[in-house]
Amino acid sequence: MRKKFLLILLAWLLIASITSFLPIWPESQTCAITYNPIHDLAIDLENTSASNGTTAWLGGSSCRYEAAIKFDLTDFDVSPDKVVSAVLRVYVVDRLTSNSLDIKAYTLDDNWDESTTSPPSAGSFIGSSSRFDCVNCWQEFAITEYVKEQLNGDKIVSVMLKTTVNTNDAYKIALRGYSDPSLIPQLVICYESSTTSQTVTETVTETQTVTETTTVANTTITETQTVSETITTTQTINNTVTETVTTTIASTTYYTTIYETISPAYGNETTNYYVDLTNQLMPLIMVIGVICTMLSLLLSATKGR
Repeated sequence: MRKKFLLILLAWLLIASITSFLPIWPESQTCAITYNPIHDLAIDLENTSASNGTTAWLGGSSCRYEAAIKFDLTDFDVSPDKVVSAVLRVYVVDRLTSNSLDIKAYTLDDNWDESTTSPPSAGSFIGSSSRFDCVNCWQEFAITEYVKEQLNGDKIVSVMLKTTVNTNDAYKIALRGYSDPSLIPQLVICYESSTTSQTVTETVTETQTVTETTTVANTTITETQTVSETITTTQTINNTVTETVTTTIASTTYYTTIYETISPAYGNETTNYYVDLTNQLMPLIMVIGVICTMLSLLLSATKGR
């Protein structure tokens, strides 16, 4: 019985060990959040003016038209390392010619708002540009790394859109005061969502005591071994199940009992019984034999008289 139980236990531990080495492929999930600007400006460098309005031109002769856009990300509580992409989107509502025009995104300080009348100066090129070649369409700028930098700072993202090509071509984009709110500038941030799951844990402990008794001659050896197995099952809402098996084998205790046989046994035990009995009665038999011999001699001497 004890050997059978130990074999089953070893098989279970082997299965649990193999399962622990199996790879786990967690499901990744990407979420998106869209921000609209808190401030924007239409800039005319030729007139050295900046004003808020419903639209802004980009391009023009001597690159005179620019647009400044600011977003507030202070409520974005996801780690910047989790950000997958950040895209600035602007909607084109008009253009001067049918020619295409490259518009670039630049960094911009945050010390301006819609009451600013002097054009703020653009910083460094973010590394993203978009070729404008259509009307009533969205144009996009990938500014992921720049947004991550701002998330590690004050979480205010300011961007300047302008061209470096001296041309008469110009495109008009909608600003946050545009009549259709669905067409105002957008900053779309995609990020890896944190996995929140409810965990249910169930622990089952099984204890089995195995006793094996062996009798050798007049000695009984009783071996008692206690094996405890604790199985903890943890299941989350995404059906990921983890089992932890803890097996405790207690110290083996041996009980030895020495006893005297008081009734005949069989087989080898019968032989041992008579051998022991003969050894114990031999002195008594010898004494009785001596007494009987002396009595015989005494009786013989008495008859002789």
